[in-house]
Amino acid sequence: MQTQLTRRVGGNTQVGIVYTFSKAIGYVDADGQALTWNWTPMLSRNKALAGFDRTHNFRVYSYITYHSAMDSAGLPTPLP
Repeated sequence: MQTQLTRRVGGNTQVGIVYTFSKAIGYVDADGQALTWNWTPMLSRNKALAGFDRTHNFRVYSYITYHSAMDSAGLPTPLP
């Protein structure tokens, strides 16, 4: 599940918050690992939360947009 909230602050600044809820579930964590229970009736016991799982991911960001001066043709004017 992902949620994003973005707000414009002033004319050229934008602030945002992003939240992600996830769950990484698997049978092994890394290459070279083997199943703990390698017997068909017990295979479901190998499934567990992965070591690289990041259940709650929360980010805050902001950026500023700078506008240059334009002439009547819509081209940027050179700086003095």
